[in-house]
Amino acid sequence: MGQTLLKVINRRHSELVRDPMQNSRGLLPTLDALDQMASPRLVERALKDVGLTRTVLEGPPVPLPIRYHAQLLETVSGKIGERHLGAIMAKDFAYSSLNRPDPFSSYALGASRLDIALQRAARALPFLQRGTQIRTRTDGNCLVFSFGVQFEKSIGAQLLEQEIPSILIALVRPYLGTSWVPDWVELPAEHRLQKVAFARLLGTEVRANADFPGIAIPMSQLQTPTRLDEGGRVQMTAAGIERLRLNRPPRTHAETVRQALRMQLNNGSAAVDDVAAALGVGVRTLQRQLRIEDVTFKEIALSEQVSRAKMLLSENDLNLSQIAFYLGFSEVNSFRRAFRTWFGQSPTQYRSRAFS
Repeated sequence: MGQTLLKVINRRHSELVRDPMQNSRGLLPTLDALDQMASPRLVERALKDVGLTRTVLEGPPVPLPIRYHAQLLETVSGKIGERHLGAIMAKDFAYSSLNRPDPFSSYALGASRLDIALQRAARALPFLQRGTQIRTRTDGNCLVFSFGVQFEKSIGAQLLEQEIPSILIALVRPYLGTSWVPDWVELPAEHRLQKVAFARLLGTEVRANADFPGIAIPMSQLQTPTRLDEGGRVQMTAAGIERLRLNRPPRTHAETVRQALRMQLNNGSAAVDDVAAALGVGVRTLQRQLRIEDVTFKEIALSEQVSRAKMLLSENDLNLSQIAFYLGFSEVNSFRRAFRTWFGQSPTQYRSRAFS
């Protein structure tokens, strides 16, 4: 059974991409934890430094480079002077404590047994992240379940790695009990000087010699059944599948660019340079990928600006200057001229007719 689990999971996660991405919703648990550890004002400044906003993270799911997650942790860690921020923040992490529906946990924790939950976690990951890996191997009487991402090493990357063991432990505890700890925890070699501190935090041995963070689960416990009743388990599974479907990652380069553009528009930019930077590619690469799909960045930007303009003008929440900003225009007059080109009337006329 353990060998079957190894083959299923390792086959599913054998490919890496140039700039690993994650669904913006994946940052919400980290944001919740940071709000509890630092002042909201400090967290707001850190988000701004990274180039993010709560509006982006709490809005419709969009792909974000995982390096944004790492940079956010590094920024907050530097401001509060806590080098073990990731480990401390995730120490008491529990999926049940999330104040938002979480598709990953609903789907994985709706499994009838622990080994099936681990397989589901691997199956769900591509819906939330791209370019990350789940690996498994046997070590003595244990299955080592590891999760990681390969990108440029930094303080932020190390802080992100500190979070992972506790998040994996939280995936297992609904089956093995709230006080369960792995036989040992693995971290990359960069964490070797903090092994003692991490062992104290996690309550088990820490080995700093691995490629990815991971936890050791006794093979004898892999078939432990869920503690949920059948009705609750099925309900969680169904809810998780539906939420994963809604959070499905883009299937084409055009969809990826469109989602990244929406994020940049929330920051007041419709520039191709900013969208390319958010996706971790060069402008020429982005344009070449779009040409293969017979579409241009200009066409995507125009369609997004037009549809967004109609939506925002049909509401009374924002004035024209604010709408211009959220369409990527630096001046309201530029927006007025563009809108007249699109619709043959001024934004004010369009809004008046919408409410007449």
